Amino acid sequence: MLRQLLAEENQNASRELIRHAVRFNLKYRKADIAGRLHGGVFTNFASTGGRLGKLAGAKTRIPVSATNLMLATFGAAIQSIAEGLETPDHIVNAAISGKVQKLPEGYRSLAHASPNDGKVLQLTNAVAAGLHGVSAVNNIAPGPVPISEFCSRPENIKLRGLCQ
Repeated sequence: MLRQLLAEENQNASRELIRHAVRFNLKYRKADIAGRLHGGVFTNFASTGGRLGKLAGAKTRIPVSATNLMLATFGAAIQSIAEGLETPDHIVNAAISGKVQKLPEGYRSLAHASPNDGKVLQLTNAVAAGLHGVSAVNNIAPGPVPISEFCSRPENIKLRGLCQ
């Protein structure tokens, strides 16, 4: 589903879908977004060493922040699918709010009325980047590899107890 959503030929439709979700969430789920963003800030603070993390430079903080965002996005997408809400609208809304909820009737028409359009582009870009990150990680190894193939790779040949 995610691959289809992010396919190059669907780029404009996907961008519009994300924009609808962002507008809807900014209007009706502002507390969820604020909680998710502030929780992310705290998680990043804690995972980079807390107060001592001030010593860590951008080379550490930026990758940690990106990883945390990607993990949260991936978790929300998986939870949405696991609960049977598998449409792109549901998956994107779960990624934004962190909550898996059935969308109301007329969801797309409700999404047009957000008064916070100044934030829409920024959040749309962040959500798109998060979804692309999840897709990239998911494509590293889309399925299990037979042990013979795993052990034939040069970097794995010397693994004791498994490939020797």
